[in-house]
Amino acid sequence: MSFTEAIVAITLNCNARCVMCNIWQNKIKGEVEPDFYYKLPPSLEEINITGGEPFLRKDLPEIVRIMKERCPHARLLINTNGYLVNQIKQIFPKVLREDPHIAMRVSIDGMGDTHTHIRGLPKFTRMQ
Repeated sequence: MSFTEAIVAITLNCNARCVMCNIWQNKIKGEVEPDFYYKLPPSLEEINITGGEPFLRKDLPEIVRIMKERCPHARLLINTNGYLVNQIKQIFPKVLREDPHIAMRVSIDGMGDTHTHIRGLPKFTRMQ
């Protein structure tokens, strides 16, 4: 049996305070090293990179590189809450160098105050 899809939580830490989730209460230290992802099955065709908040991992570009190396035919997708604007602006260009076809999905839980209430964080600031 070969696996074709995986949802990979690269962190269990999160910066949001979502009402439907308590993962934000985690203060995990010592997450797995990027080399851990060499254990992924090379048959994967889609890898959904999630968390927690993946952009809390400063080594996200290295994780993406290893995933692409191990699973060269996989389509990669990063799920983010989008709140770490400065980190996304700093890290995502490096991620794109590792996989120019990577996709990014930003979670939206409703319009205006609904989203703000559900995420438990102040309103978004626009990316400059």
